[in-house]
Amino acid sequence: MMRKMVLILFVVGLSVSLSYGHPAEVWQTGQKTTYATGDDGDLEKGVAWPSPRFMDHGNGTITDNLIGLMWTKNANLAGGTKTWQGALDYVKSINSGAGLGGYHDWRLPNRKELFSLIDHSKWYPALPASHPFQNVQSSSYWSSTTYAGYTAFAWVVRMWSGYVFYDGKSYIYYVWPVRSGQGPFDYPDISVTPNPVEFGSVNVGATSEKQVIVKNDGNANLVIGTITSPTSPFSKATDNCSGQTIAPDATCTVMYRFAPATSSNFSSNSNIPSNDPDENPVTMTLNGTGWTAPSITVSPTSLDFGIVAVGKKITKTLKITNIGLKNLIITISGFEGTDFSIQGSSSVTIKGKKSYTLKVLCKPTSGGIKTTILEIQTSDPDTAPLEISLTATLPATTPDISIAQTSIDFGSIKVGKKVTKTLKITNNGSGDLVITLAGLEETDFSIQGSSSVTIKAKKSYSLKVLFTPTSADSKTATLRITSNDPDTPVLDRPLSGTGL
Repeated sequence: MMRKMVLILFVVGLSVSLSYGHPAEVWQTGQKTTYATGDDGDLEKGVAWPSPRFMDHGNGTITDNLIGLMWTKNANLAGGTKTWQGALDYVKSINSGAGLGGYHDWRLPNRKELFSLIDHSKWYPALPASHPFQNVQSSSYWSSTTYAGYTAFAWVVRMWSGYVFYDGKSYIYYVWPVRSGQGPFDYPDISVTPNPVEFGSVNVGATSEKQVIVKNDGNANLVIGTITSPTSPFSKATDNCSGQTIAPDATCTVMYRFAPATSSNFSSNSNIPSNDPDENPVTMTLNGTGWTAPSITVSPTSLDFGIVAVGKKITKTLKITNIGLKNLIITISGFEGTDFSIQGSSSVTIKGKKSYTLKVLCKPTSGGIKTTILEIQTSDPDTAPLEISLTATLPATTPDISIAQTSIDFGSIKVGKKVTKTLKITNNGSGDLVITLAGLEETDFSIQGSSSVTIKAKKSYSLKVLFTPTSADSKTATLRITSNDPDTPVLDRPLSGTGL
């Protein structure tokens, strides 16, 4: 039988069903070089190829992202040539056996499917640059399509040059299985957050680090290449992603560092390559500013003085640090008219890389919970006024009156003579005791001093009571002592004496 070889020139008309933006129903040939005005290389008409064109699933299969077909990665899986029927039988044996890549629907590609791999800008083999296939033979491959003009022949594609011809089915050629790979297709889908990476303002000589999370939002493994390092003063502090395979919904992290040595605005890029079919690589943008301005930190950010007794003074400290290089000026306010105060000036200058210890005092004058906000205004241009919460708890204060004597007897006193006795009044409570004295008006008895007295907690007051008889007979009166003691608001003390 005479072998007949025909060069077929045609445009493959497979309909493209993937979710790419397509200006036409057919794709570009791949030819970029022009040899005449208006030729293919000049116009480059057709659907642009996706980047990357092919996706390696890591299981011996490759998806052509242009048309969605899935091919075996090994282009000589059969290990040699076969007749046309032998090629069909070999593919059937794959499906009836262990399968490949978890699939059992492999078949011999038809003429157009096999021809769709051809890149007309390449030869030996005529496949796209950087294709991931292995063991591609420079000879010809069987298609499943029978030649209509003579059914003892079938169509063949020569990978060496991209020629398409038909030949007798008894001849032997290579076998390259394919499957339709109908959607939804399994693709990795890379997402990177945050991007851009904003470091803000960092003092010259200091460092700042920001973490970037790389996630696989797709339904196939995401293979990360080697992530490029940004230019100085940026760098990769840690890289847990380069060379890793990220399962669907899994993540990895990259830590970028910014360490400015001069005052300026800086920007750099870092590329994250992967097998994502439409985002490869992801370009990270890193921005930061180096400066020498003052920069404040305060520790702690609040002060709790705990339980403080009335009149007792407690001191706590705030450490205020200037991590910048220029002088930091702070002004402290908010404590005026409260039970809190500061020791020292309310306006302080802190030199670069130095700290200041601010002493804050609490000396309560009454019971209850005491709170206020200590405000620190600063010359740090990047920090709003800081608010430090101050809190103290004082036990409830209650006065408690007690009087040593239950009565006072002056005895017998000559008319017109004055005699003084002392009534000791004690406040055993924790709050001020306020007493009011009455009941001696228009009698021969009186008191020395004010009729209204305040006695501090745990203190006593000696009340001087006077007797000056005006006639020779017995005299009596009742000294009434009212107070703010909630349990004993009124106490009466009988007074007696005789004039001679």
